[in-house]
Amino acid sequence: MEIYGLIGNPVEHSLSPVIHNTISGEMNAGSQYRLYKIEDSPGENLKRLYDEGLAGLNVTVPYKSRIMEYLCGIDPLAKAIGAVNTLKRTESGYYGYNTDIEGLRREIKEEGISLKGRDCIVLGAGGAARAASFMLLTEKAQSITIINRSVDRAAAIAEGLKSFFRDNISKEKEAGACPEIRVLSTEDSDKLEGNGYIAIQCTSVGLKPDSSRAVIESPEFYKRLSYGIDVVYSPGITRFMQLCRENGAGCVNGLKMLLYQAVYAYELWHGVSPGKEVTEKAYRALFNAQMKNIVLIGCMGAGKSSVGRILAKRLGYEYADTDEMIVSREGRSINDIFRDSGEEYFRDLETGLVRELSENVGERRLVLSTGGGLPVRECNRSYLKKIGTVVYLRADEETLAGRIRNASDRPLLNNNKTAGTEESFDRSAQDTDYTEKKIRIRRLLESRGRIYEDTSDYIIDTVGLSLNEVVLEGERVL
Repeated sequence: MEIYGLIGNPVEHSLSPVIHNTISGEMNAGSQYRLYKIEDSPGENLKRLYDEGLAGLNVTVPYKSRIMEYLCGIDPLAKAIGAVNTLKRTESGYYGYNTDIEGLRREIKEEGISLKGRDCIVLGAGGAARAASFMLLTEKAQSITIINRSVDRAAAIAEGLKSFFRDNISKEKEAGACPEIRVLSTEDSDKLEGNGYIAIQCTSVGLKPDSSRAVIESPEFYKRLSYGIDVVYSPGITRFMQLCRENGAGCVNGLKMLLYQAVYAYELWHGVSPGKEVTEKAYRALFNAQMKNIVLIGCMGAGKSSVGRILAKRLGYEYADTDEMIVSREGRSINDIFRDSGEEYFRDLETGLVRELSENVGERRLVLSTGGGLPVRECNRSYLKKIGTVVYLRADEETLAGRIRNASDRPLLNNNKTAGTEESFDRSAQDTDYTEKKIRIRRLLESRGRIYEDTSDYIIDTVGLSLNEVVLEGERVL
């Protein structure tokens, strides 16, 4: 049996085994893909793995550049980029390639986008940005604008592009002219001119858990785009992608790039293409492995239960509601729990329940709706994170009050003495008027809004959206 693997640190959460072992099984290749965590001495460890007979390796952080000095040879494009991620065994050692370029190129092609003659933008100046920039160069983009916080790092990529074109591409038949290559700081991104750009987002901004930001927030920037590609794939819809959509640009995440860079590595190792059918099976396995449980949080009236039920049905997930589970276990309504046992008792029930769920979630596929006060306890927030991707359904006080205008089962709402506090509440009062409800919701949002935002992996602004539109946003989180 031939053994392949991934070296780096960390490697525990890598999805590469899912892709490669699926392809190997479908192709009857008889090979196996393993993970090798290497904390130091990359040269010594590489020699050890070679001596053990490993037929090929992928390389991830922090060794994509550091490993290069220990290779018997390097593909010219990978050498120009300054990083390898795939090693192929030869008689004299491992030969290095960079398959990120091909992975990105195949994903963009699958989206039906031709890069030839297009004005393109690369956000960032790290390893992914270098790979994206060289891919655009080889695909004959008309212009490449590299935008980064540090102009010096962006300028270094620009010089590398010009050198590679001069020393390699310009000598090819029908090479054409070198693309116009520009550099901008993120602060000067508003100086960009023209429209119809294709932008490739290559920074880690937007990656979980910091998924609420984009490297550029200005809507004016996104109005200049026709399409945006984010190499980040978790969360499924990043802030960058959200801004693209809001301003009329198409967008896609980097999950297919991850797939296709692995497929190309397989082709280099085995000398055969898996084909479309096997590749699609590998993608389904990758997508399923990457899918997470969804936990819905938010204020009363946010729509957690309504959205959760429909979302679970569409995804084929199990649905659960913490309030409903507590009522079932206690054999009495939440009204009665608050009245007879007090709020603190109810909060303890919530904590015990989410702790239990976090410890026993296993392979369950679950959409979980939670009570509005559940994330207030700090320990509960960590339990929710362990259960799955936390999604905050955000709405303003006017919208929330309108949705629960006639509700009589809200303990933090229907009490004239302690509105908006975390004290004991009497659910018996049913005569709270609309204005008073708005005031109490405002107080709850003031005390909890920041907690919801800080706890969430993803925020859906539900104001102005139909129920179906909110559910669609929830699906895109994956």
